Amino acid sequence: MLDRWLETPGRLAVENYTFIDLGSGKGRVVLIASKLAFRKCIGVELNADLNAIAADNFARWQQSGDARSPLEAICQDALAFEFPPGPCLVFLFNPFPTQVLAPLVGRLAEVFADRPGQLDLLYVNAEFKGILDQHSRFTPLWQMPVTMSAEDAAADLLHQVDASGRRAYAEESQDPCAAWRFIG
Repeated sequence: MLDRWLETPGRLAVENYTFIDLGSGKGRVVLIASKLAFRKCIGVELNADLNAIAADNFARWQQSGDARSPLEAICQDALAFEFPPGPCLVFLFNPFPTQVLAPLVGRLAEVFADRPGQLDLLYVNAEFKGILDQHSRFTPLWQMPVTMSAEDAAADLLHQVDASGRRAYAEESQDPCAAWRFIG
């Protein structure tokens, strides 16, 4: 998905952006993003245990020399996160139900109101993409399925079960993904 974003017309140079994963879990996406020369890569996670694992993962990754960007793990509610100045690339891996995503999108519009063109949003497994599609200040950039690696698809299936323990989803190796730009 980051590769597709790099091909998106009208974006600024990567070095101008702060990459922010809201609902970052253990920080895997932040680690992947840090292979690019972002100004900074931030993982925001409400669960303190997951955030601690992310912080440890970030420290190891930086020590290994694989990070091209500074990394930061923040344990905080995404709705309270203070977005840094300058362009931002926000990443969501379907972390929130509509009752959180809708106010988050409203907050993004408020924070970036005077910063048109400085917010791109990537949304994987975009279950509630209608919230962004219906918002007049976000324009769709693209929508496409992204093929998961065999390892990711297998791990994904481990978590896709309903209350009875049955798999709730068909075995799929693709996630629907979409991107928007805040146009102010």
